[in-house]
Amino acid sequence: MRNVWKCALGLLAGLGVLAGNAGAQFKNGSQATELNIPRVSQRGTVSQRIGLTDITITYHRPEVGGREIWGKTVPYGKVWRAGANENTTITFSDDVSVEGKPLAAGTYGLHTVPDKDQWTIIFSKNSTSWGSFSYDEKEDALRVNTKPQATDFREALTYTFEEVKPDSAAATLRWEKLAVPVHISVDVKAVVLRSIKNELRSENPPKCFPRALIKPARFNCTRTPAACSARGTPSARLSCFPKCQRRMRITGLATWRSHESRRTRVISRTPPRK
Repeated sequence: MRNVWKCALGLLAGLGVLAGNAGAQFKNGSQATELNIPRVSQRGTVSQRIGLTDITITYHRPEVGGREIWGKTVPYGKVWRAGANENTTITFSDDVSVEGKPLAAGTYGLHTVPDKDQWTIIFSKNSTSWGSFSYDEKEDALRVNTKPQATDFREALTYTFEEVKPDSAAATLRWEKLAVPVHISVDVKAVVLRSIKNELRSENPPKCFPRALIKPARFNCTRTPAACSARGTPSARLSCFPKCQRRMRITGLATWRSHESRRTRVISRTPPRK
């Protein structure tokens, strides 16, 4: 019996040590620091570039595990975190349009309100909460509606980018036998022109080389000739580098044969090689 009591006291002492160590795992004496151990719903990240705009979704991937998902595990008509654990987040490096509605660049908490025939997709300015438990409608940056679609079975929740085009893509949630697409579009031309202007005014502009000088005008002219910006034309760019202009002996501007053909040629004094 005495040995049993010794074991019990030893166990209690051990628990006391563990409790003391656990106390050191708290921030400011209240918020616990999460231990870095594997999770059942593993973390996932997916990215897509549209033009020069990067879109990144960070989420956790719950599995079906034999459960009835829609209407049961994920109730209809209630806000859902669109994943597991912390907020599912979506980041845009530039301004975009979501289902035709404007949304500024930034990182947003991604929430949904599922229903049988229509889902509401919510982009919240709060991207650091745990799931949707503290969701506040006042923090909404944008709400859009989309239609769910029947699809092949998917055990683990997955986000994909589909219908990828030069200026748009559909960010799609896939889980169980359901797919929920959200169409995102980008004003690629405006983003590229802004990028070109920033590069030309930077401390380290593109080197004095024909391709670097003509590329801005080529981008403009092959899309909308009337929209060529003065600062993006070869003549304006070369005026900043008179030595380069003499050395490269470029006397003409980038021109186009026709807007429909989307071709550009550069006129130079140097005759073409035979």
